[in-house]
Amino acid sequence: MSVQYTIIIYCAVKMYLNMETKLQLLSSTLRILHRQFYKTLILQVVTPTFTLFLPIMIVNNLPFLNLQFDFPSGILTSGLVLYPALDACIVMYVVQDYRKAMRNVFKKSVDKIQSAVTWTQNTTTVNAQNAVLF
Repeated sequence: MSVQYTIIIYCAVKMYLNMETKLQLLSSTLRILHRQFYKTLILQVVTPTFTLFLPIMIVNNLPFLNLQFDFPSGILTSGLVLYPALDACIVMYVVQDYRKAMRNVFKKSVDKIQSAVTWTQNTTTVNAQNAVLF
């Protein structure tokens, strides 16, 4: 596994150096966007190590230690299931435009929920006042 990560690190450094020289030709906003995509790419390469490969390596190598203990296998399966969601979350978190768009969507959803709750509370208050009048 160290050979793969040596290749990944070599390619990442080489890509970074080439990218920095070519980014000088672009505008500042495009430079920022390219750097964000580079960070996203690096995080997307590293994420499977922690969510997929590392847990499986631990489980595969535990019998060699000849230890007797209960291991919660739910953590492993949740790591396997969590990876696709983390992959999308990385992009939404690192790239600023996506982050702003998600914040706006979340804010609109919260505002709709708050207006529905407020409308329900006002309707309940009006109904209670009308019941007192009659």
